[in-house]
Amino acid sequence: MKRLDTGAPGLPRGDGFDRPFPRKRSVAARGAGWALGAAAGAALLLAVPGDAYRFRPRSPDQLITAADSAMRWDPGIGTVTFTVPDTGALPDAVDPAMWARVVRNAVARWDRVPGSALRVAVVGGAAANTADLGINGSNDVYFWPQFEGQVRGTASIAELAGWDPSGDRIQECDVRINPAFPDYWFAEGIVEQELTNVVTHEIGHCFGLMHTEPYPVPIFLVREDRAPPVFRPSPTMAYTSEQGELSEDDRVAMALLYPALGFGASRGAVAGRVTLNGAPARFAYVQTFEARAGVHPGPGAFADENGVFHVAGVRPGRVLLWVHPIQVDTGSASPHLIAEAAAAGVLDFQDQWRWAEVTAGETLVIPDITLARGRVPR
Repeated sequence: MKRLDTGAPGLPRGDGFDRPFPRKRSVAARGAGWALGAAAGAALLLAVPGDAYRFRPRSPDQLITAADSAMRWDPGIGTVTFTVPDTGALPDAVDPAMWARVVRNAVARWDRVPGSALRVAVVGGAAANTADLGINGSNDVYFWPQFEGQVRGTASIAELAGWDPSGDRIQECDVRINPAFPDYWFAEGIVEQELTNVVTHEIGHCFGLMHTEPYPVPIFLVREDRAPPVFRPSPTMAYTSEQGELSEDDRVAMALLYPALGFGASRGAVAGRVTLNGAPARFAYVQTFEARAGVHPGPGAFADENGVFHVAGVRPGRVLLWVHPIQVDTGSASPHLIAEAAAAGVLDFQDQWRWAEVTAGETLVIPDITLARGRVPR
């Protein structure tokens, strides 16, 4: 697989999964009926996608729309192991003991995710010639000397080094870190914490996860770090700096790809359509908040180009849907979606909320959510 360097000045991170996608694609049919409100007095059949843009597509010319058709490891593999080869490229701010802890802790975050049958582990590493890295039958995590000198270029990438000919089974994945990254981007005293977050994010890509959105913060707040605790930490698979653990969005995405027995039956889904001025609100984001002993962020999903969304893996019960534009502040994880949303004029709508009651094992299809302009993207 060819590495795509998407790092750009001013952005702290880039990875091998950030790539532009074509504007046109078909929506995968899920066969769900659309029940309109009584005032509408009609029924409309829609093809409802699943979890748009959150999973690795089988080819770069498509956007996948359902976890069950995404690239993934063979479910029968049981455990995915990572090796930490010594490339001799550790930066000054990172000693061997710290680097070993970073990878071990990053991997541990993905191991035994509730609802997921996949296990993850670290095995021993040894000195390695960089010429031997790549497609070598090992999932390697290492500082890559070839990144030297790219202070403001790519910071880290997760590269699928191998997959089977059918295109839907991952067979090998490497994580490569820019040696200049820790020294240049991280303040003294937080190098280990931030580097662990970066490696956690990239390893998430190795399982077939794409980017999601940060949790929305109240509109009167400008900075995420001033948000109330309920909005933090944002998902690891979004471009955020305060993680420390996997969010519910991360855990659900992992469980949807590698479901443990009974996970699907224990969760529900909510689907619908968002419109703006009578047109589809392309790539609006729908975030769920679960009302259980307080309010807790749940999984979310982008609407597709037809404004249709489908959020799977939602806990049963009363759920608040928070619809908001793609976050376009620093380090957005979805530059290609932002470009298309901007071209369609759907980055300036006001946040909208809708309550729903989710039932385990069922998909609730709700009436259209109508948006209004007025919010300045941030």
